[in-house]
Amino acid sequence: MSASRFDELLHRIRSHINHAATHSSPVKLEERLAVTLRVLASGNSQQSVAQTPPNAGSDFFNYKGTHSLVLMAVCDANYRLSMVEIGAYRRESDGGVLQECMFGRRLLHGTLDLPPPANLPGSTTTVPHVFLGDAAFPLHQNLMQPFPGTNLDDTQRIYNYRHSRARRVIENSFCILAARWRILRRPIDFHPDKTVKVVKACVALHNYLSSTDAANTPATRYVPPRFSDSFSSADDVVDGEWRRVAAGDSNLLDAGQLSKARATRAAISARNDFKSFFL
Repeated sequence: MSASRFDELLHRIRSHINHAATHSSPVKLEERLAVTLRVLASGNSQQSVAQTPPNAGSDFFNYKGTHSLVLMAVCDANYRLSMVEIGAYRRESDGGVLQECMFGRRLLHGTLDLPPPANLPGSTTTVPHVFLGDAAFPLHQNLMQPFPGTNLDDTQRIYNYRHSRARRVIENSFCILAARWRILRRPIDFHPDKTVKVVKACVALHNYLSSTDAANTPATRYVPPRFSDSFSSADDVVDGEWRRVAAGDSNLLDAGQLSKARATRAAISARNDFKSFFL
């Protein structure tokens, strides 16, 4: 982080972290911010083994037998996380995490206040506005998933390719977040409430630095050239530098199946309309 961005960040949060001195030699705000950024970026203050929250029971317990939180997020084309929900979901709710979180519940119930359906570019075909998810998400009128299986026809394979290419942005967003804030790349030895705050802080810093990248030289950017995945002139994927930085990390796990909701006719029809558009 450049000195100018550090100063701007301190200016933005000063009123939120300033408090009356309780002793004669209080730590300066600049030092407190610098130490916090150091801990989040290095993760050096964390133990390598996660601790079970007190009286947690089956809460936080995931399908791999470890204790975890779920980070649900939506991003824009510039890797900024525009919607984030962080929470613990009970083991017996596996398969229904999307229904448990507020965003997923509103999405599935049609109360997200999304823009109305619109025509596809250069077409009279009207489709809903949609989010893109992987196979863990349900097929919904406003949430597309790829066609399942391997015995696909050409039109389905083309759709899946387009879907995967667009969805790569959110994969990169999560992994850039983890590559830059190493505290997320190992078990966090905090109480769950504090862990949620740590993750929120990392997300806020990720968005701030992503949003201010344009004013910085390529070498000092949060997401410098070639750090994220890109595509060659032959349309082949060129792996981003974040993959080398985060190689070997295993703390970010797939959440497993997120919903048991069955696809409606409207959802199937919407995906078929997108499939036809890509031909």
